[in-house]
Amino acid sequence: MTAGRLDWQATWEWLRSSTMCPFARMARVRVAPAWDQVRSPNGNLRLIADHLYAFCDDYQRLRLHGFAAELRTRPGDAASPEGCTRIFAWLIYGLMRIDGQESDLHEQGIDRPEWQFSFAGHRLFMNLFAPAYGPGHSKHLPRGDRIVVFAQPEESFDFCGVNPSRHDVKVAIRRRFADAGRPYPGELIDTRVEAHLYVFPYESGGKPVRWWECPPDYYPTEPGRARDPVMRDRP
Repeated sequence: MTAGRLDWQATWEWLRSSTMCPFARMARVRVAPAWDQVRSPNGNLRLIADHLYAFCDDYQRLRLHGFAAELRTRPGDAASPEGCTRIFAWLIYGLMRIDGQESDLHEQGIDRPEWQFSFAGHRLFMNLFAPAYGPGHSKHLPRGDRIVVFAQPEESFDFCGVNPSRHDVKVAIRRRFADAGRPYPGELIDTRVEAHLYVFPYESGGKPVRWWECPPDYYPTEPGRARDPVMRDRP
């Protein structure tokens, strides 16, 4: 099967099997439905949000490790760092809007280590995978007009019985990626500024990608709507 023609389920299975993360194959991951080409982009965003709400309701009880969703881009944009960064910002700002959060990330101190994205009252680490990352990059995705975003709860390592703060665990994981020719940006990770880690630099040794400075208008709001409605009341 040609990489560019992989459907969403096949793309996710490729990503799970190709990563050098030692916990990926045993992880219990909830996968959002495929991007619906019939729906509007904002309709797809609301669908992702609804499934992310359900995940946040369930993950502690079911000990789920993560939530994966695909976002379709305009032709060619998934291979472009600018295009990937813009649609990632559109997703994050859109989820915050649907969740009723203030969207001024500068006011929230996004450049500080204590900031982390949250949704439905749960802190989530967000990971971008995209074709814009080359084959030797840890966030590489096969050719196609899509990106993948993986949301990881803070408790996910606890569910694996792993303490990620242990030095030997971090060293072992990073060595595993480096030995496969897909090194992690260890110095950037060690700064623990969460916002700098959601979108890894596209080039080795690159500066942090300041995705939050992109205008959240990769896809416009639907005509006649100032904003997307909240999908359902939250407790």
